[in-house]
Parts: sequence; structure tokens; C-alpha cells
Amino acid sequence: MQGKKPTMASVMTPFPHTIEAGRSLEDAKLMMAGGGFRHLPVTRAGTLFGLITDRDLKLAMSVTKGDFEVGAVCIGDVCLDEIYVVDVDTHLEEVVGHMAKERIGSALVTRADKLVGIFTTTDVCKHFAEFLKHQFPDA
Repeated sequence: MQGKKPTMASVMTPFPHTIEAGRSLEDAKLMMAGGGFRHLPVTRAGTLFGLITDRDLKLAMSVTKGDFEVGAVCIGDVCLDEIYVVDVDTHLEEVVGHMAKERIGSALVTRADKLVGIFTTTDVCKHFAEFLKHQFPDA
């Protein structure tokens, strides 16, 4: 007997850290390093606005180094504003399929238009490893 299809609610990382769009690149760098994560949702006035990844942040910091006054460039200036947002009840297979097809590293998960979680390629690998362990327990 097959189980119920998993949704984002059962696989997402809940309550992700966020950063306000007006904060500095250095603030994001310190937050990511301190928390050990590579994707940081960006908000503006409490509303989901974009996403900054560690790769994007490193690129932005290398490009702006020496060209701007410290703090002149903020997260909102360099974050991705075309983000993949899914509802908490979206099925896992739909999200993973879309992420693979579009080569997307994360999905931001919402409930009633409020951010409630994040799902990254690291989460995909973690859950796939668990799936394999259950499918082949004696291997």
C-alpha cells in the first residue's frame, strides 16, 4: 500500500531566517556564516521580496569592493527578485520536478502568502537519502 504523497509541509525547513532588503551585504554574510545556510529569503516591509544566495552574495561583494562606500549597496539591490514560491500544500514531486527542470536551488514555502519554510537542494538530497535507506535497508 502506498502512502499519501508528501507535501512541502513535511519536507521543508520551517521558520527560515530572513533579512530585510535594506540591510547591508555584510549583514547577510554574517547571518549566513553564523547560521550555516546558503539561501536567505529577503523581505521588504515584512513582505517576501527576494532571495540572496551565498554565491550571489560573494559575487556582489567582490564586484562592489572598493567601488562603493561601505553600506551604499544593500541586499535589495543585489538579491534575486524572481523567486520560486510554492504553497505549503504543494506536492513534493511537483516542486522537485520544477526545481530540476528550471535548475533552481530552492523554493520558498508560504501559507496564506506568509513565508513558513524553505526547501533547498540540500533538503532534496537529505530526503532522498532517507528514502533510499528505507527502500534498501539491508543494502
